[in-house]
Amino acid sequence: MDQLNRALLSGEVDILGLPDLSALKNYAAKGLLTPMETVAPTLFSSGVLYENMVEALRVDGSCCCLPLVLQPQVNAVPKRYQAAASDLAAPQAYFSFLAENEPEAFGLDTREIRFSNWLTATADYWIDAEAGTTHFQTEEFLALLEYCDRFVLTPAEAMANQGAAEGTPMASCNQPMYLGMHLWEDYDLVPPPFAGVSACTLHSNTYLAVVSGCDLEAAKALMMTLFTDEGWHETWKSSEMTRLCISINREWAEGDLDAEVAQMLDDPYTEIQDQEGFLSGVAHMKALYAEANHFAGGISELNNVILEEAQVYFNGDCTAQQAAERIENRVWLYINEHN
Repeated sequence: MDQLNRALLSGEVDILGLPDLSALKNYAAKGLLTPMETVAPTLFSSGVLYENMVEALRVDGSCCCLPLVLQPQVNAVPKRYQAAASDLAAPQAYFSFLAENEPEAFGLDTREIRFSNWLTATADYWIDAEAGTTHFQTEEFLALLEYCDRFVLTPAEAMANQGAAEGTPMASCNQPMYLGMHLWEDYDLVPPPFAGVSACTLHSNTYLAVVSGCDLEAAKALMMTLFTDEGWHETWKSSEMTRLCISINREWAEGDLDAEVAQMLDDPYTEIQDQEGFLSGVAHMKALYAEANHFAGGISELNNVILEEAQVYFNGDCTAQQAAERIENRVWLYINEHN
């Protein structure tokens, strides 16, 4: 990151492609980035992009960057639990409910993977990088650590238990396209029990930003290609890595979903007994995309720090409280040094 900062300040780079949204927002707040509305105004004046997502990317009123592709993630709750869902607004109650009602799920995943999934979806709940504050020494974070510690330790153990669980266990993060199109009969997609975290959170491995003072015409041409060119759209859509991803281009995202739905309905080997219910699930997914306003992920370097300290606890070498204290101290030092 220090090397990138030096390159940015010296004018050696024109366009940034980073996985760390927080870093780009920090650069934007310092005036180091050109607003994307200035780079490619057509994208913002013609309704090409999801407006709700653009709003979530604003710093001081301007969109600081655009995600190359998006991986939506959701919190899934089996419909048989909906009667109790209203009582699960607090993380402690939520995780206690899972422990009591889904004990078989603990054998199907590792502590590290389950914790990493939750951390990706809720990083902004624990860390306010702009304000330089952290919130790990809380009952909520301890509840998350203790819940994840109930899963198995190694991938081999999780693999050996596959197929052992029955029913539809609650899931912290899943592909909404898969859930909405295949498991709509069993699941509802609802917000996780953390304030400000929506039912559909958005994650990207690459956020694109334009450095102030660069060639705007070249930057505009690139952004128009990446977010409006059909040839580029077909290229990334055909990649296995992005098969379950969506674009911030709303027409592309909804069109891709419609195409997959049509293919499933025409496939003689796909049995959809309740087409009306199936299409209702698809419509719900589209609504989630149009409402999603939370970008997950946090800062990758910080996530590694948090995972490192959590793993010490998962290995049995410290208490949850000690892990939370160590995470709090290391994360606080990091964000204040880099701010």
